[in-house]
Amino acid sequence: MRLARSIADQHAFSAEVVMAALVQIFGEEIPAQARIQQVIANAVSHFDEEKSLSVTVSTEDYELIREVEFGPRIKFLPSKDLTSGGCHVEDGETKLDASIETVFDRLYQTLSASERAAS
Repeated sequence: MRLARSIADQHAFSAEVVMAALVQIFGEEIPAQARIQQVIANAVSHFDEEKSLSVTVSTEDYELIREVEFGPRIKFLPSKDLTSGGCHVEDGETKLDASIETVFDRLYQTLSASERAAS
């Protein structure tokens, strides 16, 4: 029983190490403005092209993208509650959480599930 718990702890630790590495890689390899533009473009692509959207980003990212033209249907809002690199998109009916925490949490869950399945 102790051995199984130790192995499970090692797998969880491995997933945490991978997550930390991804944060470092994605945080440093891509320029901040290009990174947030890609995140926003990806998140917005999940919505109907005719609907007006509110895109909430961190105050830091707001300063980077407020001059970028995404079209008249998109309104940007700054938030102190979001981590740089993520966003929330809303169309009045639907909200998409593309925050860094949510994206990495999903990745962590997937990695953890893969590790459990492999043992």
